[in-house]
Amino acid sequence: MIKVLEKCKEVKEKIEFDSYSPFQIELSSHTLGLDPVFHWRATGNDYLLDFGIHSKTAELVSINLTLVPNKWVITDKLVSFSGKPVLGLPICDIKPWLDRIGPKEFGIDEALFTIDSEMKFKLSVTESICQVIVSEQEPVRFFVNERVHIGISESNEICFIELGQLSTTEVENLALSVGLKEVPAK
Repeated sequence: MIKVLEKCKEVKEKIEFDSYSPFQIELSSHTLGLDPVFHWRATGNDYLLDFGIHSKTAELVSINLTLVPNKWVITDKLVSFSGKPVLGLPICDIKPWLDRIGPKEFGIDEALFTIDSEMKFKLSVTESICQVIVSEQEPVRFFVNERVHIGISESNEICFIELGQLSTTEVENLALSVGLKEVPAK
């Protein structure tokens, strides 16, 4: 899983929900330019959760939930956190990608920019919150940036993502995209 090193400032978020793909989140304080984006993906035949990390600044630039099996979706809030939140987003440890690439500066195989894991996760959808639980570890820190909240475990790994203040339309689109029979009501 993705390890974090420190925090950065708050950034603008763009969150999209539609009836085909659960959600796409763009997080950026600047344009990406020519710098590549590293990807960490929880992926398998029937699921895909992707984190994009800027290769120079190590900032999270995107979180996309593209596919999730219906059996991993629940309608209860799973994770609670009572500590003092940290404003901003975490800076990620990009050493795993740098180790794969080595000293090369040009002609880098783009496949090295992506680390795939067959890690399973849970998706919780309530009437106003969506949580993606990527680890059973308890959060000890909680980063807050507008509507995106990120829980960090004692081992400094991302353990959950929370999207808050969801509108009725966002919840309906999310429920439809993951195959929920009933939409959680407000």
